[in-house]
Amino acid sequence: MIPNECTSGTYQGYSLPNPVTDLSLYEDSASSSTAYKLYSDQFTYPILITSYSAGVVWKIKVQYTWFGSPAPDYTLKVYSTQDLEIKDASGNTS
Repeated sequence: MIPNECTSGTYQGYSLPNPVTDLSLYEDSASSSTAYKLYSDQFTYPILITSYSAGVVWKIKVQYTWFGSPAPDYTLKVYSTQDLEIKDASGNTS
């Protein structure tokens, strides 16, 4: 068990019982996000993209607020029927 003080806290003025996930998805070199989700990390909330053009490069920005959790761990998964090359912020493939 993880004590409540390690998983709850205040984020942008809101008291929350769980860590916070802030996801932004950018299409090609767009400066404003194509899709955005901000949620208390109690469940999984996917972003579904159903329409795009061939050759589009997607950038995913994830900010996770732990509230002092002793086990900071977050997994981001990408599912696609396409053969994708996935890179980190440094341009390295995973």
